[in-house]
Amino acid sequence: MGASGAGKSTFVKVLMGKAKATTGIISINGTPRNISDFKKIIGYVPQDDIVLPELTIRENLLHSARIRLPRTWKSEEIEKHVDTLIDCLHLSHVQDSLVGDIIKPIISGGQRKRVSIGIELVAAPMVLVLDEPTSGLDATSALSIIKLLNSLSSLGVTVICIIHQPRQEIFHSLDRVLLLARGRTIFFGETKDTADYFRGLGYCIPRDCNPADAVLDIISGDTERYMSNSLKTTPLTIEDLADNWSRCELEKTDLNRLGSDPATNPSVDLDALVRSASSRGVPRLRQAYYCLVRALTQQTRQVVGFLLEIVVGAIAGLMIGLSVYQLDGLLFQGIYRPPFELLSSSTNYTLVPELALLNSLAIGLAAAAPGVKTFGEEKTIYWREAASGHSRSAYFIGKILSTLFRIGLSSLHFTVFYALLATPIMPFGQLYLAHLLYFYCIYGLACAVSMVVSRQDGPLLAMIVSLIIAIFGGYGPNLSTVKSWHLEWIWRMCPGTWFSEAYFHSHTTPFSYLWDIEAAAEWTGYTLGQLSLDLGMLFVIGTVYRALAFTGLVFLNRDKQV
Repeated sequence: MGASGAGKSTFVKVLMGKAKATTGIISINGTPRNISDFKKIIGYVPQDDIVLPELTIRENLLHSARIRLPRTWKSEEIEKHVDTLIDCLHLSHVQDSLVGDIIKPIISGGQRKRVSIGIELVAAPMVLVLDEPTSGLDATSALSIIKLLNSLSSLGVTVICIIHQPRQEIFHSLDRVLLLARGRTIFFGETKDTADYFRGLGYCIPRDCNPADAVLDIISGDTERYMSNSLKTTPLTIEDLADNWSRCELEKTDLNRLGSDPATNPSVDLDALVRSASSRGVPRLRQAYYCLVRALTQQTRQVVGFLLEIVVGAIAGLMIGLSVYQLDGLLFQGIYRPPFELLSSSTNYTLVPELALLNSLAIGLAAAAPGVKTFGEEKTIYWREAASGHSRSAYFIGKILSTLFRIGLSSLHFTVFYALLATPIMPFGQLYLAHLLYFYCIYGLACAVSMVVSRQDGPLLAMIVSLIIAIFGGYGPNLSTVKSWHLEWIWRMCPGTWFSEAYFHSHTTPFSYLWDIEAAAEWTGYTLGQLSLDLGMLFVIGTVYRALAFTGLVFLNRDKQV
């Protein structure tokens, strides 16, 4: 306990290994050890209720149990364990309700807090640490949460929590209390002794008042109402209170040292605890499967967003196809092969690269924002799960795989509507594959962008970047001009060039018997006859974007993942 800025959260972060200690020693059962070795048997409940709103209460708890319980547990045992916990949390009547979010709440605040606690409890931790579990709740809900934690403590689970302004019943239900002010310890001991300790310093704390309110006022500097006559003449500062407790602790340490017998205090076998922690969690491949199932479940319940994504793609394809509808599919016209050169009419080398540019721009606008949502809206979920020992790669793979069917459907609608109106000579299979791979690239690019910006800025920045890389497609300036600048390698790093080259190849090679397509290729700068390479490079670039996204996911915000 302590006032705002007292150092409560920092202390807990250091204790949990989430922040580096500048001084002191962290011991487990009296033995200095690295806390990270035990994180799989330590549950941490953040102040904010970080749960997936698209899942039901039971689905949230079941996923955590499948990922974090010992790998020897069978499915039936896990299901029964989750059902028992839901009953203990008094959530049985709403276990099949979606959690919802702040904008569209479905369950109450107290129930949501129980779900957040249950996500950690379902992993059967030996220690449970909570950051202000009663904040934002009414007095009755807060008391019910503390009663739940008290029951856990009686079962042998060590419960540590930061608590803010507790009512009297809550305060008296705590076993021990640590009071902090300005980063220093003011008191640490039995809760029932707290008021008497401050009375011993000369403060007048009425017997009928809430001792929690009184001591918080005192350690916050608001002491006038509790001062005795002696303290009014020589008031105690926060530093005086901290120094006084330090002297008390020093005296206790000396007494304990005189009366201790090392033979009667054998060290606890912490290696056994480490082995127990290491046995937690299913194999990485199984984790990836569970993450995939969870992500697919989420998407099936985001119907409006999914339909909007498909509609936007279809409209984009429709509008671009409509723009060339009057050409009846004649999108390329070159010079006749010898000896019929003189019969050639005006050439049209630029329309195909122009269409490739327009299509890449449209795909960028249609896919950038949905791609950002893959990870951009779930960073807090990832941070919580990574800190609890969840495999980062399994989470990433599950989320990436879950987007493939969205990419497939969106690109299919885009291709169908474009092909119906534009009637290109390019075979539908090649056209769909090119669009599919470019959608794949934009989704990967959006995932990478979402790692470095906030969720609010991600969609806009992803769209801007997708428009920029589309410009590097070889239309203007054309690729032959870029080659004269010796800068082709920059254009080749962008998917737009490979996409446009695939377009150009498939729209020109069917007319190789009629027109001089080699002259057209020389003028534009594209290379013919390497369609497989063009499509393969789209896949490679999209995969590289995802590798960059995974690197950002793992190495950015490392302090929130430990």
